[in-house]
Amino acid sequence: MKPFTCKICEASFTLKSNLSVHLRIHTGERPLHCNICEATFVVKASLIRHLRTHIGEKLFCCNTCKVTFAKKPNLITHLRSHTGEKPFHCNLCTAVFVDKGSLIKHFRTHTGEKPFCCSICETTFSQKSNLTSHLKTHTGEKPFHCNMCEATFAWKASLISHLRTHSGEKPFHCNMCEATYANKASLTHHLRTHSGEKPFQGV
Repeated sequence: MKPFTCKICEASFTLKSNLSVHLRIHTGERPLHCNICEATFVVKASLIRHLRTHIGEKLFCCNTCKVTFAKKPNLITHLRSHTGEKPFHCNLCTAVFVDKGSLIKHFRTHTGEKPFCCSICETTFSQKSNLTSHLKTHTGEKPFHCNMCEATFAWKASLISHLRTHSGEKPFHCNMCEATYANKASLTHHLRTHSGEKPFQGV
């Protein structure tokens, strides 16, 4: 028997204190404050989990590879990389994902939704990371530095490609001859010599 009942939604509780906490969902009250930032919380457990993001405490450990996490849900998602489990299914195609966030991002490829808008030029993007990357075209920011020369880049992928000019690595292989390339764009250009494709030819 649960004698304490919410008058708004009829949820019932064994303890009066649990009902008091539950009522905050309806009132919007968030009485627990982080003393490091401005975040507020409904319950103490949520505040404790949040504080770990500030102090770097990671209590949840993967028994397989020993990677640690501050939040249990992050560990649960990580474990799927070992088990291969992908419980989130797209209802428009056969794609499956390890976490809900990836499913939401994928779903936008079907809907065309682009909720992230550049405040400078109003270009829209389906993912926040693409917007963040795009903003660098306006700010000129180049946070990725080559540790072998003075070159700087706006994107990590550009730095990785540049580093191959130092290492000589050419990981992109033509499947029709023995040619190898440092970046995918060069391989794509080369493949046209086999296919005869001329995509930039005027009509």
